[in-house]
Amino acid sequence: MYGKAEHRDRFIREGQVSRDLTHPNIVRLYRLDTHGDYVYLALELVKGKTLSSRLQAGGLSLPEAWSYLEQIFDGLVYAHDKGLVHRDLKPGNIMVTDDNKVKVMDFGLARRREVDKTITVTGVVLGTPGYMAPEQISEAVDPRSDQYAIGVIAYELLAGRRPFENEDAMKMIMAALSSPAPDPRTFRADLPEAVAQVMLRLVSRQPDDRYATMAEAREAFREAITASL
Repeated sequence: MYGKAEHRDRFIREGQVSRDLTHPNIVRLYRLDTHGDYVYLALELVKGKTLSSRLQAGGLSLPEAWSYLEQIFDGLVYAHDKGLVHRDLKPGNIMVTDDNKVKVMDFGLARRREVDKTITVTGVVLGTPGYMAPEQISEAVDPRSDQYAIGVIAYELLAGRRPFENEDAMKMIMAALSSPAPDPRTFRADLPEAVAQVMLRLVSRQPDDRYATMAEAREAFREAITASL
């Protein structure tokens, strides 16, 4: 791979971060190397499609959605325990294998919690509108920012859409900054209240209103799903 210096640095950074991660729900990095201006990664070959291909209007059944969400939670709990925050979690960065195993990938924006906690670089916001937590616009991030992203993914899997939708990325960002997320039952009336409440907490505008840890969020979601089946 060859490109501008900042792209090259991000590519190297992804390798440096990812090589510490060995988990069945995270794409494995086998090798990082350079050759002059070229940098390359040797990554685990995953046969399947991104989670984006599994999304459908109206949402999935609770068991099917949870089968994906639980594995995403597992991968992120592991990464957080290693001191890493993903910061760009979205369906396009999640692979689903042919036998429905989930693999989180693209840790190019990931950072160790104790270093460089801001998500802006020379005034440019890094991340994906619609999935970015509100605090990623201008403030320091922590593992709770990944909770917001997985909450948005839960909306897509269970309610068939994100909490905020707009073709204009800036308008979508401003909506997330200024308005509470709509109740997912607005889009799917048969969604159990317990599940909806967990989803709403995950996408709270203030990090302090989310769960203390990703592990706690996973357990709350699991309990809500179990009670609803």
